Amino acid sequence: MDLAAAIAACREYVHQHAKAGLDCPCCGTRMKIYKRRLNDGMARALTAIAELSKEHADVDGWLPVGKKSEIMPASVALQLHHWEYPKLKFFGLLESMPAPAANKDGLWRVTPHGVAFLAGKVPARAYVRELKGKVMRISKRRVYLSDVLKTPFDFDDLMNG
Repeated sequence: MDLAAAIAACREYVHQHAKAGLDCPCCGTRMKIYKRRLNDGMARALTAIAELSKEHADVDGWLPVGKKSEIMPASVALQLHHWEYPKLKFFGLLESMPAPAANKDGLWRVTPHGVAFLAGKVPARAYVRELKGKVMRISKRRVYLSDVLKTPFDFDDLMNG
């Protein structure tokens, strides 16, 4: 078997077993597909970022999020981190500044879909399945903000999803 075929076989094996979780047979990295459900903490993070953006975002809507700054006290940055604000990008509600800046300054902005979601005008996907920071599957089911605010974070759901 040549190297390309061996790598392809390894990838296939990992994808078949990643839902339950496994150590990659090639590199030893822990691989698991996580079910990331849009939850109340994420909705609170989106709300907080949208509110801060009204006064502190630049002209293009970019806001430094996730680390202490003049507009972001350390306690707020820590709370946003606990609310998993970066995962909102999987739902199309928040976006990070694209390359070449590579988001080194932690610049984020609420998307137009995120604004409409917060206003209760449009739904968002209920969950995504994620592997190593990449979306593997998106739910067909959609939820509104009012639904999400009733959905607390559930560790068991994340691990067993």
